[in-house]
Amino acid sequence: MLKLWRLFRIYDERSTKKKIEGAKDSISVKARLTHIKQLRSIEIETSMNHYKSFTAPNPDIKATIYSSDQVVVGQVTYAVSPLFDKLYIFDITIHDAFRRQGFGLAVIAYLANTHRLPMATIKEVLSASGFWRAARLASGPIETLSLSEMDLERERWAHLKPLVDQLDSLISDRLSNKRESWEIAVGRGLPDWPSSKFTPLATADHWG
Repeated sequence: MLKLWRLFRIYDERSTKKKIEGAKDSISVKARLTHIKQLRSIEIETSMNHYKSFTAPNPDIKATIYSSDQVVVGQVTYAVSPLFDKLYIFDITIHDAFRRQGFGLAVIAYLANTHRLPMATIKEVLSASGFWRAARLASGPIETLSLSEMDLERERWAHLKPLVDQLDSLISDRLSNKRESWEIAVGRGLPDWPSSKFTPLATADHWG
């Protein structure tokens, strides 16, 4: 589990009022930000799936979100593009008992602070529009991608397909020949990825 991560952010009431004026959400953005004076302290425990991931040869990352007292409050699934230029948020779920308490915004702030990349949501749903409006006010612009735009987005790293095919074969070998469990087999990527041969932005500390 990652070390307890703490981030506090005080919102400017005046600028917040101007930015959210006219909001029509049933739970207004103003109410969210007025209620949340500090972002919550959270802990994140992650697992990786390299098999058939959207950002292959980079993995999908599934993270369990804990409160500071070790209670599971939700999950988030995200990934970093293999060009290391964008972070994709596929799903973020906060359990009912912990909603509207700042945990969702704390997750967004964690991702922004940890990866320091532009972020994009995938298939942002209307029912979560209030949350995403608050997240954008707190963390800056967050792009929205529809499912139909994902193929076009993936074309940006089409030149990495030989590596993706190599990774799929490697994982299949781990499962069928080495008899590794699913979690262990898909939890590891290519041993020499990332490589500057394929992505000039890659450095040794981009991916562990």
